Amino acid sequence: MQKFLMNFKNNYPHSLILLFFSITGFWAAFTISFEKYMILNNPLYTPGCSINAWIDCGKVMSSQYAAMFSFPNSWLGLMGWPMAWITVLYLITHKKPSKSFMLIGMTITIPAVIISYIWTYLAFFEIGAVCPWCILSCVSATMASMTLIDLNRRQGFIPFPIKSFNNWAISLALWFGLWGVLLYIAIFK
Repeated sequence: MQKFLMNFKNNYPHSLILLFFSITGFWAAFTISFEKYMILNNPLYTPGCSINAWIDCGKVMSSQYAAMFSFPNSWLGLMGWPMAWITVLYLITHKKPSKSFMLIGMTITIPAVIISYIWTYLAFFEIGAVCPWCILSCVSATMASMTLIDLNRRQGFIPFPIKSFNNWAISLALWFGLWGVLLYIAIFK
C-alpha cells in the first residue's frame, strides 16, 4: 500500500487531470451515442441538447459527417477513453513511467485531438450547428493530450520548446474561454 501511495504521489496531478478529462470525455461519448441510438429508433426524437437553431445536436447527428467511418463517430470515444483509464492506472502504479508506454499514449491522443477539431470545424462551418457534447469531447481530448504531453516533457521523454508549461496552459485557457464566450453569445443572443 505504501508503494502505491508513493507512486500516486509522484504522478498525482497528471493522474487526476487525465482521469477527470477521460471521465468527461467518456460521458460525452456515451451521451452522444445514446442520443444517436434514440434518433435511429425514433426519427421524431429531439435530443435534450437541441436548444435552438445554433445549438442543435439532432442536426449534427443527422448530418453526413456523424458517421464518417461507417459507424457513429462517438463510438471512437467509447473505445478510446478506456485506454486513457488504463494510462491512469499505469501512472498510479508505477513510480517512473516507461518511455515507450508514455510516448505511445501521447501519440494516440494527438490524432484524437486532430479529429475532434476537424469535427468541430465541420459542425461550426459546414453543418451550421453545434453539439455541446461534441465540444466537451473536443475539450476533453485536448486537455488529456496536453496532460500526457506535459508528463512526457517532465519525464524528459520529449524536448519541449516552451520552458514553462504555465504560459502554455494560460494560452489554452484563454482559447477555451473564447469558445465559451462564443457559445454563450450563441445561446443567449
